[in-house]
Amino acid sequence: MTNNDHDSDKEILGHQQKTSPIKTFFDRHLDLIIAVFYVLCLIFWADQLPLKMGPTTVSIPMVIILVLLIAHHGFYYINSFVKEPVLVRGKFQRFIDEVSQVLAMALVIIIFIVQAFKIPSGSMLDTLQIGDHLLVNKFIYRFVDIEQGDVVVFKFPPEPHIDYIKRVVATPGDTVKIIDKKVFVNDELYESGHEQYLDATVQPDSPRDNMKEFTVPDGKYFTLGDNRDNSFDSRFWGFVPEEKIVGKAFIIYFSWDGENNAVRFNRIGNIIR
Repeated sequence: MTNNDHDSDKEILGHQQKTSPIKTFFDRHLDLIIAVFYVLCLIFWADQLPLKMGPTTVSIPMVIILVLLIAHHGFYYINSFVKEPVLVRGKFQRFIDEVSQVLAMALVIIIFIVQAFKIPSGSMLDTLQIGDHLLVNKFIYRFVDIEQGDVVVFKFPPEPHIDYIKRVVATPGDTVKIIDKKVFVNDELYESGHEQYLDATVQPDSPRDNMKEFTVPDGKYFTLGDNRDNSFDSRFWGFVPEEKIVGKAFIIYFSWDGENNAVRFNRIGNIIR
């Protein structure tokens, strides 16, 4: 081999060893960057931690996932700087990395696609019972319109940190009136088949039982609880803006009877209609 060949090899080797400062920074601090991102996610979703009125967001799984992901990437980052790093090798390392990927995917699903809620009140009886745990599709209304009869979760307009769940009774442009508890939409009696009335009396001067005709404005929805006599809904505080709607409730995945301390197995898997 000639000297020129040696020089050529050195030039190629030298070229391969050159690394940009940005790549070096990311290679060295990637775990820290990811950990900080998850910390920011945790802070961003911190408003879901307290128990609230309405369908309470089941945020405990999300918090656990975030904490585990922060711990995972924080460990690898700190471990890269200590003089005697803890060695994680072989199958155990692969297991940890795979679990981390699954947790990250679960986090994306919780934040952007499906969210879990718990029903703490009887305003949607008997469609939804106290102690029902349900899933809400947060993605569906990107592709389809909100329709009359949909059971939706939304941010309570007067207090957006609180989640409510009701049935959409009227959509933008519809006319609505209530006469002696009977709801008329576009001059036709509206019955979803799920409403119930527990109070036989009629309150003539209450919006619960009587409302003059009005038109639902653009971009807003008129919602009612199925338990018509015991629901704090659009009759009392007005319309739900479209941007406040979180998603459509679609299935009960668990149900707990608090009075009898028992699981309602017959409700698990029920589709919400």
